[in-house]
Amino acid sequence: MTTGGSSPSKPLRADAERNRSAILAAAARLLAKNGLSVSLDDVAAEAGVGSATIYRRFSSRDELASDVLGQQMAEYVARTEAELARSQDDPWGALTSYTHFVVERQIADRAFAEVLSSPGLGTAALREDLDRTYRDLQAIVQNALDAKVVRPDMHCSDLLMLFRAVNGLIAADAETATAAWPRLVATFLAAWRSDGPPLPPVSAVWDRTEA
Repeated sequence: MTTGGSSPSKPLRADAERNRSAILAAAARLLAKNGLSVSLDDVAAEAGVGSATIYRRFSSRDELASDVLGQQMAEYVARTEAELARSQDDPWGALTSYTHFVVERQIADRAFAEVLSSPGLGTAALREDLDRTYRDLQAIVQNALDAKVVRPDMHCSDLLMLFRAVNGLIAADAETATAAWPRLVATFLAAWRSDGPPLPPVSAVWDRTEA
């Protein structure tokens, strides 16, 4: 016979797991829509749990965002590595494919877009992943330069400025950004490949090659 004091442990564990799943799902929805400005209290309300419940699970918004974005960042790292390998034989294809992949992710998830364009945001683990992908991106661009499929004065910071420009589209109107980004990306890609007059010097603000 089960005593009254011995039965609650298993249901509580199940409840805790349901709460955690609800919190992560709610956080994913809100972060994708609103970005990193979402508060833990906002997520708790969306998940239908009390604020005390979410604060027991996550000590900060950054910790929660890191958990939610972890899978996306893993996919981003893997895709960047794959495009780096591809760039050995198809540098232009790798550069264009990488650029479209990143911008599509930005449009789909505002929190990802914000972390990508502002390396100081997020946890140390997220920043480490971003640093790793940036090193791979430098190599992708260098392979394109070596193959002479892009203009000789192209720089990695050009991609960072594109990603920030996409963030501007999202901030201005997330709905119209979905229709606007393909032309913006195509314009950047065409500029990188064309043999036009020399570009102005690289802005020190955007040059992370020495970081």
